[in-house]
Amino acid sequence: MVADYVHQIVNETRKRDVLDWVELDRQRLLERDAFVRDAKWEPAWESVRAANRNPQVRVLILVAPRGYGSTTFIHQFLAREADTRLKLCRAEADWESPAVSRLPLELGHIHQVDLKDPDQDRPTAAFLKDLDGHAKKLEQCKSYLVLVVAEELWRGHHAWTADRVQVVRLNEPPDPHKVVAAHLRKAGYPGLVPYTKTDKARAQITGLNAVEAARAAGTVIEQWEELARRRPPALPVGDEHEAPLDPDLSTQVDNALADWRDDFDVLFGETAEGEQRGLRPLPLDDRCLLLTMALRQSSPAPRIAADARLLQDGIESSSDGSTTRFSDAGAIFAGRGLRRRIRDVGADVNSRDHVTFDRPGYGQAVLTYVWDNYEVMRPRLLEWLVKVSDTDTEHDPAINALAHLAFRYGETKDLSDLRAAALKAPDGHEVLSKVLTQAAHDEHTGRLVWATLYSWASQPAVQPVVVTMCDDVLRDPSTTVPVAKMAMVRLRRVVQSANDGSTCDTVLKAWRTLAHDQQRADLLVGEIQKWQRKTTQGAAGKLALLALMPIQHEGSPWLLSETPPDIDVEAGLRDLFADIELLPKTVPVVIDWVRACAQDVSKYERLRDRLLAPLRDQKVFKAGMKLMQDLADVRSPDGGSVGEDLYGRLGDARIRKVFPLAESTE
Repeated sequence: MVADYVHQIVNETRKRDVLDWVELDRQRLLERDAFVRDAKWEPAWESVRAANRNPQVRVLILVAPRGYGSTTFIHQFLAREADTRLKLCRAEADWESPAVSRLPLELGHIHQVDLKDPDQDRPTAAFLKDLDGHAKKLEQCKSYLVLVVAEELWRGHHAWTADRVQVVRLNEPPDPHKVVAAHLRKAGYPGLVPYTKTDKARAQITGLNAVEAARAAGTVIEQWEELARRRPPALPVGDEHEAPLDPDLSTQVDNALADWRDDFDVLFGETAEGEQRGLRPLPLDDRCLLLTMALRQSSPAPRIAADARLLQDGIESSSDGSTTRFSDAGAIFAGRGLRRRIRDVGADVNSRDHVTFDRPGYGQAVLTYVWDNYEVMRPRLLEWLVKVSDTDTEHDPAINALAHLAFRYGETKDLSDLRAAALKAPDGHEVLSKVLTQAAHDEHTGRLVWATLYSWASQPAVQPVVVTMCDDVLRDPSTTVPVAKMAMVRLRRVVQSANDGSTCDTVLKAWRTLAHDQQRADLLVGEIQKWQRKTTQGAAGKLALLALMPIQHEGSPWLLSETPPDIDVEAGLRDLFADIELLPKTVPVVIDWVRACAQDVSKYERLRDRLLAPLRDQKVFKAGMKLMQDLADVRSPDGGSVGEDLYGRLGDARIRKVFPLAESTE
């Protein structure tokens, strides 16, 4: 600069587009998870412990088949044995393919990432090569990275090694009987554990992986609840005790855990195979009738018939391009009547045409059998279940079935099929939101739900689903802080990528409700702080500021009170005034501020001085004029116009002559 004249200096700072993450609470992890540290896991546990003690190892890769409980395994290890000075965090893998440049890098952190999506999480050779360099940076920051990789995504990399990276394999799931018992005790049903120890129940539980065992525990609880709806249970289940089993409940649990595959192999077999074990193969219409009764259990016969016909029409129309609702009337009339068909598939129908199929475990097994054995039927089943769903019913069986089937294998393809089916229906957004909300409460499917919502948050077609579900989560008083933060991250992504104002308006409405919750308002404050620190884009931060602006404290705006949050309110107002799209939402709130303080001289002067600072910025001249014109009719404590008072203090009187502030004639 001394030697020559410099026309312009550009100093540009770039921040990597790193993955979002949430901090995990160690104590909450220990209290929440029904963890079984099985003896079969000891080799893997010791391997992870050895890697944790090796100061050179900064990246741990845990490889395991799906459903083995690998994420729970590593969370429990970190909560129990990792250095307590390190923050435990789980990052959201939002990328088209893994990239080291997007991995978080912070001081004193352990970041854990799940790589389980076959389309987006498959590690490449370049990614693994770059991990060693990333490990050096982690060592400088005294931090660690833990990757939990599905076994099928690790194929082709089994021989890969690196000095600062340790690969550990989890080769077996925990004992399913211990997992079922642990989940029942954790859920507050220790008295149901003996019902899982009968010969039939043990035979069905043997061989299940961790996820399947957790679902088996849920099935046992469902049978208890089903019996409780019909009659008071004979025995309490709050305590685990040695007592005679309730015979009805024991039978229900045995039937619910049974897979019935031998019977279903006959019912869904070829017609030419004939009768076996007193069962005969069902024709298409009876198969649809059986699926409908499996779903509805007990319902009026006309509804059973209509839903079964809807399923059959969906199947036939997908085959030949046309429905057969009326074309086969003669063939139907020549066959068995509805009552006979209902009885033939195992249900009862009374004189008032009310169908009773009181076999909830059997019914779920029917749906699962069809889902597992007829892959071509999966989209048809999803479309049918969406059509017959009732979002106004608290425990709608169709929504329960959608949550069970769509998340059965934990694959994103099934979720994509569910999304496609839901978007075809008039109320599909509500159905999809209900299904995701139900699945999010499950400790195994919840991670997939939140990862999916993270991806959907940037896709306009399903943004309403993301907003609805995240709003419900934030309204729920039982929602934990990490889950609430995950909801905020997804709403932020919605705002940043929204193509229309209505979506942002919905988010603003949700956040204004959140602002009145003293326990959750700090989430909005944090969003503003991230924006003002330039760690996130401005759209969500501005909306969060707008959401907090109406909150009052002792007759004054809370943001301008004596104990304001750690944010720069004047800078935030300047940015809001400069945003033409948000100005129509900003001005009315500021007018409300002025009206609330107009009768108190000290409050008014304090508010006026806070408004003058952002209004002096030349970038907000047009917005400032609009604001002051709208304030022209609002009277200050001395009876004058607030608009004129502000305008008179902003600058040169000659400018005011050129650009007069015209008062309203009202």
